[in-house]
Amino acid sequence: MSFSGVYGFVTGNQFLEMAKWLGGGIGIFLLGMRMMSDGFQSMAGARLNRWMGAITDNRFLAVATGVGVTAIIQSSSATTVTIVGLVNGGVLTLTQAIGVIFGANIGTTMTAWFMSLNLSKYGLLMVGVSALPFLFSRKDKVRNIALIVLGLGLLFSGLGFMKDGVGHLQDGARRWFQVFEATDYIGLLKCVAVGTLFTMLIQSSSAAIGIVIALANAGMIDFRTALALLLGDNIGTTFTACLASIGASRNARRTALAHIMFNVGGVAWAFSLFAFLIPMVEKVTLGVAKAFPHLLVSGPLEDGVFPYPALGVALAHTMFNTTNTLVFLPFLKPFARLIQWLVPVRESERIAEAAHRKVGFLDRRLLATPSLAIEQSHKEVIAMGEMNLRLLKHLKPVLLTEGACTEEIQVIQEGERLLDEAQREIMAFVSQITALKSSQAIATEARRQIRCADEFESVSDYIMRLTKSRERILRIGKRLSDEAKLEVAALHAHATAYAEAVVQMLRGRDTSLIGRCRELNRDMQQACKQAHSQLLQRLVDEKVSAAKSVIYSDILVEFRRLKDHLQNIVDTMEE
Repeated sequence: MSFSGVYGFVTGNQFLEMAKWLGGGIGIFLLGMRMMSDGFQSMAGARLNRWMGAITDNRFLAVATGVGVTAIIQSSSATTVTIVGLVNGGVLTLTQAIGVIFGANIGTTMTAWFMSLNLSKYGLLMVGVSALPFLFSRKDKVRNIALIVLGLGLLFSGLGFMKDGVGHLQDGARRWFQVFEATDYIGLLKCVAVGTLFTMLIQSSSAAIGIVIALANAGMIDFRTALALLLGDNIGTTFTACLASIGASRNARRTALAHIMFNVGGVAWAFSLFAFLIPMVEKVTLGVAKAFPHLLVSGPLEDGVFPYPALGVALAHTMFNTTNTLVFLPFLKPFARLIQWLVPVRESERIAEAAHRKVGFLDRRLLATPSLAIEQSHKEVIAMGEMNLRLLKHLKPVLLTEGACTEEIQVIQEGERLLDEAQREIMAFVSQITALKSSQAIATEARRQIRCADEFESVSDYIMRLTKSRERILRIGKRLSDEAKLEVAALHAHATAYAEAVVQMLRGRDTSLIGRCRELNRDMQQACKQAHSQLLQRLVDEKVSAAKSVIYSDILVEFRRLKDHLQNIVDTMEE
């Protein structure tokens, strides 16, 4: 049985042929997008996170960050999901996040510009040329560049296959597509609805735009209809962030709502001015095409058909999102206040969120962007080191006084518990990053972070043991002698200086501090040996009881073990 009785223009064989080429083209296109994104992210590395960390309340800087990050990630949806995760973790404020979202909508237009280039016929050649260095080169930089070219080759090949797929339809297909033509505002509304639903369904605005361009290049839809579908795509792409905000903090849900309102608001004004915008876009497109006639994809050469639909869609996409950003940007803070008013935070939610937040920087939504996720887990490792520094500060009076030190001991106990929890969270989070088959650089960094988190957790264990050893001395009715206090104070100072240097080294990934850390390690090792020798001499001179000497010896061992775990962290920077 053929499909001609249903559709009137396509047979069963033609439908299967179209499905083969169109479906395969979409798959290859999406794979190319993913590979190109992975290559860009690997090349950018820690710069992505530094850009995020540099965001202040300066709205222009936030927009520029959104543009840059999305141009690298090649997905506004992935950027927005990441932003939701950062807001949920308390790294970004709502106002900062909204500014980044504005920029993300501009950055995502780069994909459409790639599609407008007349390189489909070279797609497979690009795949062949780049595959060998990607598979066999041992240099990360060469492999990353090859991965970008490989992704571009697959993207262009996928576009060509999609165009071939719709080309298998008979001429009667154009009459069927007239149902979606944006000849009036009713037709425009239909197109916006179709574009929205289709983008929500496939969860990729870039793929949706690619299909629109393929249909326009094949002459299945006219240029007006392509732009109308593009408007729907801008609404449908917000669905991903909406899903990501489910179960997140109130601020994360506000971020998702801001994305929806921003895109829907932009579509609203573009919808009302659509008849005016079409000739303007066509005029600008023809001007650009005249300057680069051989570089751009052209559509069917027929009378009354716009000759450069791919370029027109790319140009319109950029113009729409840039104009929308310029319209909203002066009202960024009032817009943020409106979102806060629409989604208020209840007091019960605020208390519950503070009580249940375990690890500040980590959020599973960040896994959509491994290069950003690995940087956020790096921040959490640093936070573990800083927590140990606070515990060392509270440890000093515990070791050197005979008072109860109840508050200090409670702080150390709670801190040790939190570091246990943080270590488990980091291990689970980073393990998920490595499971994504990320780049070699990210995999290496992931292994380093797991080890550092484990070592910092062990440092807190020995801080806790030092606290318990002090309590054991008090329980037997003894106290440290003045000589022992001087030794313990010196060891505590060495440990604090060493831990500060290690945290500083990790924070900036500053390998120049390795030498300084090794020097501090030797100094502390020597101080431990000297304290142990003096303990043995006091024991010989019968200045210390056997029971207290055993406990004091444990204190020296615990300081030495603490030092060893810090040294293990230093070793990871040389591996």
